[in-house]
Amino acid sequence: MTTTHKASVFETVEEVRPVVEANIKKAERGGTLPAEVVQAFIESGLMGMKLPKELGGSGATLVEQAKAIKAMSYNYPSAGWCLMIGTTSVWLPAVFLSPEARQKLFVNGLPLAATVVRVTGQAVPAEGGYILNGEWHFASGIHHAEWVTAQALVVRDGEPAGPRMFTFPAGAAQVRDNWHDVLGLRGTGSASFSVSDLFVPSEFSWDMDHDKPFCGEPLSLLGIPGSIFYEHVFFALGVAQCASDDLIERAPTLSRSYGPPAAALAENQAFQEDIARMRMDLDSVEARAMQLLEEALAIANTGTIPDMASQVKYRAFAAYATQIALAITNRCFAYAGGRAAREHDTLNMCMRDMQTAAQHFLPNPNVSYQKYGRVLLGGKNVHAMI
Repeated sequence: MTTTHKASVFETVEEVRPVVEANIKKAERGGTLPAEVVQAFIESGLMGMKLPKELGGSGATLVEQAKAIKAMSYNYPSAGWCLMIGTTSVWLPAVFLSPEARQKLFVNGLPLAATVVRVTGQAVPAEGGYILNGEWHFASGIHHAEWVTAQALVVRDGEPAGPRMFTFPAGAAQVRDNWHDVLGLRGTGSASFSVSDLFVPSEFSWDMDHDKPFCGEPLSLLGIPGSIFYEHVFFALGVAQCASDDLIERAPTLSRSYGPPAAALAENQAFQEDIARMRMDLDSVEARAMQLLEEALAIANTGTIPDMASQVKYRAFAAYATQIALAITNRCFAYAGGRAAREHDTLNMCMRDMQTAAQHFLPNPNVSYQKYGRVLLGGKNVHAMI
């Protein structure tokens, strides 16, 4: 398997864009990214953009990764989502598993992987490892995955002992092909999977809250959700910018009036103010996201993982950014009129995909805001993910 690395991952996104755009309808119908797109991601080196150079990746900075995810999500949200999940799914076990375990992961070169970080399974300690049981939902890209990573709650003597990550071959999981007739993100193949009494050796597991990575610092010291929150933010920014750009392009020819004189939407002062506010809101979210990334990296550069209060804040910000992007995308759809009601219309897709992305466990505001509020009010023992 050969990969090439361009001057920047953003440049690489632009090079694979024609392949992605040519396969959008096929992905929407098939419920997963077509093989042509997956292969383009691999051969371009995009799937390794989060990996350090010593592991054969591009060693892209967080800012470079963020811009790449934003650009891909702008081109086709399902492709941006799969790039976001896929790169993290390779990166996590690559930097946290021992060199010996990593060799098994990379035996055929850069592997394809899927990950669910929500703690919905249980693991019981056993000699040399853990017995894993559970079902995990919405494993984007799992139809192409060779390895799967899932987070589960370790239970010792009937008592919960905290969450732990487990990596195992995708063939050991029972995949339910249930990502059909969904509202949005149709091309992500986000199916459910389960395992029953699966033995996972200790060397294929790690504690995300406390274990230090074997390589890839400082990026690998960000913790969860510190190492993934920005991806959700820039996915949302990409989709919302696509929606607003599309509306701006249509505005000179759109009219919401029944009779003459039918002024174009672009000439409507209320719309002019609203579209300006939308773009300023997106710019503000992006600027704050960059600040949070700098703060997180400053902590990681000291050799420590950002504390749980920080992790809770990161997750809450992902929810905030997603809600801003969702509101903007919905407003753009509402302005666009009847043409946007067509299934394959760009604004229709943006609206559906943002609605679906907002249901994801991490950026969903219901839990994220509550946790952050508890931290602000002095609450103790607040965990960002459980």
